[in-house]
Amino acid sequence: VDLPMWDVNVAVAELHRMVKRGVKGASFAFPEQYGYPGVADPYWYPLWAAAQEAQMSINFHVGSGASMGLKKMPKFGVKGSMIDVAVVSVLAISANVEVMTTILFSGILTKFPKLKVVSSESGVGWVPYLLKLADHQWEAQALGKNGMPERPSDLFRRQCYVNFWYEDVTAEIRDFIGIDSLMWESDFPHGTGTY
Repeated sequence: VDLPMWDVNVAVAELHRMVKRGVKGASFAFPEQYGYPGVADPYWYPLWAAAQEAQMSINFHVGSGASMGLKKMPKFGVKGSMIDVAVVSVLAISANVEVMTTILFSGILTKFPKLKVVSSESGVGWVPYLLKLADHQWEAQALGKNGMPERPSDLFRRQCYVNFWYEDVTAEIRDFIGIDSLMWESDFPHGTGTY
């Protein structure tokens, strides 16, 4: 289910309606893209609280931030080529870094420690990069003493989930991310799909 973003009370009502129907996860986009309060704004706290209480995950699809990473689509001059499909796929998946960086540093996961966040249609190769860099910055800026008590990687392992389908998930990635944070998908019928 896609949650409305024009009114937090309407979004909460829709979440409760879907919980009664047995739905376990809700899609949400970064509302700031559409002129609404930003995802980290306290305006949305009632939604995060309702999702946490209902044990419903909030799913940020690959396009939930930065227009799927497509700041400006490069032009290669090969009309009808599958090159464009490949470029869009790579740029879209790379947008997950921006989306999840925002979630990890926003304070949402600390304020709502049982809220589950899914980076849908995400891939996993970018996660070690994100978590290593985020933890490095957390340490370098002494954020543990300055408003962010938990390391980004700890927040991720406790509350975040990602999907894989085209990547070999090696033991190193599984161990680094945490196997409980991984979910498989086929991505059918998209260009990156494996089925």
